[in-house]
Amino acid sequence: MRGLQRTGMTVAALTALLLLSSAGATLALDINPPEWRGLPGTTWQGWEFNVNDTMPPADIGDNRYGNPIAFVNPIDPGWIADLDGMQGVWPLSGEIYAEVPNTPFDPLHEKWIRVQLTWQLEPDAVNPPLVEVVGTTPEIPGVPAQAVPVQEIQVGVGDWLHTTYEITLPENPEMETIRIAGDIYVDELVIDTYCVPEPSSALLAAMSLVAVVGMTVRRRRR
Repeated sequence: MRGLQRTGMTVAALTALLLLSSAGATLALDINPPEWRGLPGTTWQGWEFNVNDTMPPADIGDNRYGNPIAFVNPIDPGWIADLDGMQGVWPLSGEIYAEVPNTPFDPLHEKWIRVQLTWQLEPDAVNPPLVEVVGTTPEIPGVPAQAVPVQEIQVGVGDWLHTTYEITLPENPEMETIRIAGDIYVDELVIDTYCVPEPSSALLAAMSLVAVVGMTVRRRRR
């Protein structure tokens, strides 16, 4: 995992914001997608919260294994249509639970999860959000497991932040429940998951590639 990076607006972030402004409500603030997105065994889903719905399905994404859904536990006054330039915001002081279905390659190998959260602190709050996996099907010992922030940048105007979190589970469950909690305003949420294949298969493929490259180099030297 990369160390936490507090930077200004990156080229990728600026590009994402330009795409967001041109594509409207159909594209989430998806600044830091993982390099493994789109591989077999991956899912991704995003919520923009542009509608006052405490049980919204994902607005965008690609999950061939089921329908991800979020459960929002907000506080008064509830959903906010516009806050500091962001449209569709939930004031928490509570939780958002996101249930993400997927199918494991191997129940005994790893699951990688990346969470992108666009948020800002509520007035007088000081603690950053808590992002964790609180449940899996089948259940894995050691859950709940807290995610680690690996990148953070400022977005939009005001005090909005876009934070990327990562977590690795020791097995490949068929479903994860991810909890986001804290005294925060939440604008957008993007979740990627990857059922990592058994490492021996990937190792054999890499060894075969090295062997082929080595044979080619030797032939050229003759």
